[in-house]
Amino acid sequence: MQELARYIQEDRGESTDVTRHSLAIQLANFRKSIPAGHLVAKRFPEVFNKALEEVEEGLDELKELEDLFRLQKSRIEVDNKIETELGKLLPSMTAEMREARQTLQAIADIKADLGIRKRAPQQPAKVGLDLDIDVTVEGGAARAGAELATKMNNPELADVFTNPESRRRVLGVVDRFLRLPGGTTSDDSQN
Repeated sequence: MQELARYIQEDRGESTDVTRHSLAIQLANFRKSIPAGHLVAKRFPEVFNKALEEVEEGLDELKELEDLFRLQKSRIEVDNKIETELGKLLPSMTAEMREARQTLQAIADIKADLGIRKRAPQQPAKVGLDLDIDVTVEGGAARAGAELATKMNNPELADVFTNPESRRRVLGVVDRFLRLPGGTTSDDSQN
């Protein structure tokens, strides 16, 4: 990542407002956010397909979680009916609803990781002095990063730079870093 950060800053003259070390950390964190299945599928399609076949033959965790959610939902409906009949709230209902929410979140996470369902797109990150970063623009640092990743024979990283959703995630990480104590964001500059 240090070499990629060097290329972006020195050869392309971009992202010079952060240290090379900071940029390398941001790039590394972003790469870690890419689902492992996506990386394996791109780099080793034969291995991925074989593993996928084995998983399909075994326990379907997603189906099981969905069944658990339906069961939890029916328990909530029973508690809701009892609450209505008694005219008072049951203390157990909070735990039942929390469990249902956690199960539903686990289902959503699995679907997102598998690429079955994408998360809702986030708004473009705002960083620095009221500077909106348009993550839909194909060019600049995105193109430079993709070119370098291709030269480094790393197609997965190149895909990250050319995918607007992936760039949006990186900018989200950057925004979270800037919101740490001592960081500045456009929201801070208005105060």
